[in-house]
Amino acid sequence: MSGRAALRRRVATAPDQPATGVPMSNREFFDRVAQRADESTPKAAHEARCVMEVVGEATQGALTDKIRHSMDDELAGSLFAGSSGGA
Repeated sequence: MSGRAALRRRVATAPDQPATGVPMSNREFFDRVAQRADESTPKAAHEARCVMEVVGEATQGALTDKIRHSMDDELAGSLFAGSSGGA
């Protein structure tokens, strides 16, 4: 399984497992995404927001609501800001 596929699988399953995440700051989260995607941090942040936007549309918010509630407010606000960077 590729690194990206493993990350998508973990993001998709982690909300159903309480207290399984690793607390991290906004910057650390997007730095990790950038490292795994082999992209700059701003580009990785944009791509992560795009993915969350499409997942939200595809699941009518059911999955993204679970993910959002598993994160602190600052990180959730950044990740769910939409592809344009604004909610």
